[in-house]
Amino acid sequence: MDPGGERDRGVWVSERVYRALTRAYPEEVRRRYAEEMVRYFGDLCREEWHSRGAKGVASLWARTLPELLFTALQERGTLFQRNAYLPVEPGTVARWGRCVRWLAAPWGWPAP
Repeated sequence: MDPGGERDRGVWVSERVYRALTRAYPEEVRRRYAEEMVRYFGDLCREEWHSRGAKGVASLWARTLPELLFTALQERGTLFQRNAYLPVEPGTVARWGRCVRWLAAPWGWPAP
């Protein structure tokens, strides 16, 4: 099998999955930053593949995925705080805050 083709396919798939995961961010954030984020992640994938192969890309995913989910939740929490309307159900914002704190705790990240 062509190693370059395998690398290109692996990076392409990683970029596609990462792009899909950026949907977790609010639309405003995606419009401003998604293309740059995907491009940067693709660059990191290529660097990892070049230096450590598939294990490097897997390691990159292990580091990136929790951070992406955490920051997406933070951005959504910020969006809730900025909105002038009350949530439909009482306690919605509090539940998001608990969820963010729960996800942040294992990594020692500060809760918003």
